[in-house]
Amino acid sequence: MITLNDFMKFRESDADAAKAIYWHRELPPLDAEAAGEHSLEANSRRVDGTLARRDELWNQCYVDLMVQVRIRLQQEILRLGGQYAHVLSESIESKHDDRSGQAWLHGRFTYMLYRRPSRGHYRSSIRSPRIAALPYLFLDAMGHDKIR
Repeated sequence: MITLNDFMKFRESDADAAKAIYWHRELPPLDAEAAGEHSLEANSRRVDGTLARRDELWNQCYVDLMVQVRIRLQQEILRLGGQYAHVLSESIESKHDDRSGQAWLHGRFTYMLYRRPSRGHYRSSIRSPRIAALPYLFLDAMGHDKIR
């Protein structure tokens, strides 16, 4: 069984590996290009009992849900041809099946997919494409404009 501490270590291990998933305030690389906003839904495993009364069950389901989301995000990054996903929002709610007496967590996550820029493609965060296309102006020693 994975504990909440194990999950946090698992999530922090992204810093050591080639990071592909960025959560909320974490930002993907500056040169990454947005490729579209997407969402995914996932469920934790089901447990006997209700989540409202048992913190331990909630934590177990939360850890399992986040592991499922991480796996799904990695699959979606590959399927959609991206390199990074930036999770923008999440909504997690508890579910309960009265007939079976089981409970679980259901999550909906919205993320932005990013791609690395294509080769030979110059992208500057400082200049707009229109400004970058203008010729550069230089002043000579006398203060006259020269176009290069």
